Amino acid sequence: MSADGETFLSADDLRINMWNLNNDILAYNVVDLKPPNIDELSEVITHVEHHPTKSELFLFSSSKGYVCTCDLRMNSRFEKAKNTALFMFEDEPSKKNFFTDIVSSVSRAKFSPLAEDPYIFSRDYLAVHVWDIRNNRTPARSFNVTDYLEKRLCEVYESEAIFDKFDMQVSPDASMVVTGGYNSQAHIIDLVS
Repeated sequence: MSADGETFLSADDLRINMWNLNNDILAYNVVDLKPPNIDELSEVITHVEHHPTKSELFLFSSSKGYVCTCDLRMNSRFEKAKNTALFMFEDEPSKKNFFTDIVSSVSRAKFSPLAEDPYIFSRDYLAVHVWDIRNNRTPARSFNVTDYLEKRLCEVYESEAIFDKFDMQVSPDASMVVTGGYNSQAHIIDLVS
C-alpha cells in the first residue's frame, strides 16, 4: 500500500502492477521482466513494496541479486537507465563459484521505516545487507547470518535447501533487523551497537 493510501502494488515472478483503490478493473504495469523469448528467462521478482512515506517510490528485489528502487516521478515504467538505482555488489571474478548466483538471490528488501533515513535493507541466502542509498555498489554494513553454511553449499544444494527464502523485518525505529534461519532460529541484528 502506498503512503497516500491511493495505490498498491502486486507482483508475480515477472511483472509488477500498480492498482488504484478506486478502480478494481484496471492495473498499470510498472515493471515487466518477461523476455521476448521465455527460454531467455534469467531472473524473477522476489519482493516488491512502496516506500513507507513517499508514494512515488517503490523497490523490488530480484533473484539476480539486486535491489532496484524506482521513482515514478521520473518515469512511469521501469527502465534500468531512467528511473532506477540498482543496489548490487559485484563479487570479484576470482571469488565466484557455482553457487554465487544462487546464494546472492535477494529474498526480501525493505526501505528504512524512518522517513528520511537513507538506508535500504536486503536479505540474501547468507546475509543481511544495509545499503546507503548514496552508494549502490557496496553495502554500508553486512551481517552474516548463515555463514556456517558457506562450507556446506554442496550439501545444501543437493538437498535443495539452497533455494529457501528468508523473510526479514526492520524495527519501526530502524535499530534492529530480525530474519529467519534454520532450526526454527530467528536472528536479531542490533544495528546500534
